[in-house]
Amino acid sequence: MNRRTIGAGIVIEINTLNGRYTQYLGYVCFPIPTTGDGTLMAQVETTDEMETRLLRVIAHARFEVLAQDYVWRRMAHDRPPSQKAIACVRDGEAWYEFLPAATSASTERYRVVSFHFSEGTDAAGFVAWLATHLKRTAQTGSVVICGKDQRDSAEIFHASQGVFDYWCCSVASGDRFVTVIRGLIDRGITLQG
Repeated sequence: MNRRTIGAGIVIEINTLNGRYTQYLGYVCFPIPTTGDGTLMAQVETTDEMETRLLRVIAHARFEVLAQDYVWRRMAHDRPPSQKAIACVRDGEAWYEFLPAATSASTERYRVVSFHFSEGTDAAGFVAWLATHLKRTAQTGSVVICGKDQRDSAEIFHASQGVFDYWCCSVASGDRFVTVIRGLIDRGITLQG
């Protein structure tokens, strides 16, 4: 089997009180299996088949609602991230860490959940699928932060490219956000019976 590299843009959308801000974050290249003549061996599935597959994926995933709200805090150039940070990102020369909100924090707070995908599943398309459900049903945007899954195996790489997801939304939308996700998990569980 040959491999051809294709790319996908990563875009983050942040809804603010004053409108919508969209920022292009980068371009990711990854190998896609091809046949000997160079034809892509992409999985072809209908919308209904994809919905069923991803409902099963979400039902099998380890889902956790983090107990605390989180905030972004700019990092000093000479300091390492806090031990409590779950992510660090760079915007140009500025570094930010995502950490539990102090009681007195006056910046935008986020509700955070995580998904660790199960071996034997195929989470391809999960981010777009869940983001669409959240936007349509919970009327909220979301931020997704991917992290390296510590279960470093070929099966986890196949299931999720070796990552797990933190999903975040504003605290004001947090209850609707979690309710929609739990509803999708319940729908996925019924498909297994």
